[in-house]
Amino acid sequence: MTRLAILAAAAGCASAMRTFELAPGVEMPAVLLGTGYMPPDCDPKPACQNAWQNATGYAMTKAWLAAGGRGIDTAWMYNDQIGVAAAVAESGVSDEVFVLTKIPGVMNYSTAMNFLEQNVAQLGRPLDAVISHWCDANAQHPLPPGFACTEAHIWDTWRALEDFYRAGKARAIGVSNYCVRHMETLRKNFTIAPQLHQIERSPYYEQEAMTAYCKEHGIHIQGYAPLNDADRQSGSGPAAHALLKDPVVTAVAAGAGVTPGQALLLWQVQRGHSVTPRVGGLNRTTPNLQHIRENLAVVDGTAPLLSEDALRRLDAIADRPKTWPTAGLCHDTL
Repeated sequence: MTRLAILAAAAGCASAMRTFELAPGVEMPAVLLGTGYMPPDCDPKPACQNAWQNATGYAMTKAWLAAGGRGIDTAWMYNDQIGVAAAVAESGVSDEVFVLTKIPGVMNYSTAMNFLEQNVAQLGRPLDAVISHWCDANAQHPLPPGFACTEAHIWDTWRALEDFYRAGKARAIGVSNYCVRHMETLRKNFTIAPQLHQIERSPYYEQEAMTAYCKEHGIHIQGYAPLNDADRQSGSGPAAHALLKDPVVTAVAAGAGVTPGQALLLWQVQRGHSVTPRVGGLNRTTPNLQHIRENLAVVDGTAPLLSEDALRRLDAIADRPKTWPTAGLCHDTL
């Protein structure tokens, strides 16, 4: 289910929130705070880098929740879940917060269950949504022994997610960076269909084939890097945030009375997809409060909607190489 809804604000909140229904009774905010940042090169490794990632996750999450945000996107691989959990616990609104997390790839059943339990332990709460982060090997996430993208590992990982869901330890389950062939492998054996698929998606990289596939099978699409932002560039893709200066984007934004970033988020939300924009930058632990306010205006409904003509103009922007070229590059979903 991917129905867009407007939830009445919880007690103490001033405004309504745009949400998507992943499963009966499971409403996810349309805009989640993205928390994955590549750490700086510091020593001693990995302690220095893990501390930086947790400090960054804490600072971003604290500012987001204080401003009224309620959706958080994190992952075991981000090494920031302890910081995110601390900010949620201190917020005073933990019961209102929706946290999506990920396990690192595909693996055997017992290893997948162990990672799921680690996520619960690090976050200190049952999982609102948990997804398998990727399947294919890539330069960003090289696969150690036991994590090969095989049919057996896809099925074992999904069976663990299904069992976690049935046990009430996760309210929604899904995948990320999967290709059509991986989705078809899942379809052969699943008893619970994926409820969401997180993929890189923006007007520069629309993934029309995967978007159509998920729509056909009732799987919610969530777009990461919706503002064309990345910490690590391959040299083949557009420069980070180039999309914010694209002349079509700036013209659409000016015509609608919104910022370029808001136009890009609205394009996704109005097309039925949630998004996970970040609010910092490379090697930056200080959240951008202006960007937080702009993003929240999209999720709380105060930013004006784009016209259908404006949406079509953004649809028509020519695709470019992936912002994150090392993760989720599927030749069958371009």
